[in-house]
Amino acid sequence: MSASRVAEFQQHSGKVLWNIAVAMVYAAVIMIAVEYSFYRLMPMSFWLWYENVRVLEPAVEGTKLTFQSFSEVNRRSNVRWTDTLYCDLHDGNGFRNHASQIAHRDGVDPSGLSAKNWTFHPLAPTAGSTCAMISSISLLLPYGIEKRQVIDGYARDQLFDIQPKGSL
Repeated sequence: MSASRVAEFQQHSGKVLWNIAVAMVYAAVIMIAVEYSFYRLMPMSFWLWYENVRVLEPAVEGTKLTFQSFSEVNRRSNVRWTDTLYCDLHDGNGFRNHASQIAHRDGVDPSGLSAKNWTFHPLAPTAGSTCAMISSISLLLPYGIEKRQVIDGYARDQLFDIQPKGSL
């Protein structure tokens, strides 16, 4: 093989390798764009959905409250729950934030529609208060995408009264 043919072959090989590298970069960008779009466009219900959050037992002043959530998890999910208890202490200031708690769990496994009991750790306010739970459920997806569903007990007319200690 002559020197000119070798040089021509090397030049052609370099162009082919360059074109392959560029094609691989384009393919990677397209794959990432498709995956990002999928996470961005799919509704939260594709992964999980909450139906309701309600107080389970009579709510007693100065105690932890027990709630029940009705949810369906369709795919393994990373979830953050932010639960805020809004109460009207009947002091003329209306409903206001009484207390909040945040819980986070990675890898929540799929389950059919089911009821789950959980404890709200901040203590209930004084007897005679009227309260509602507002729960914000956040689905934490790749690429920093977060989808949120809010269960508003106040808007759903799921108010409950705080009972005095020893009344039940």
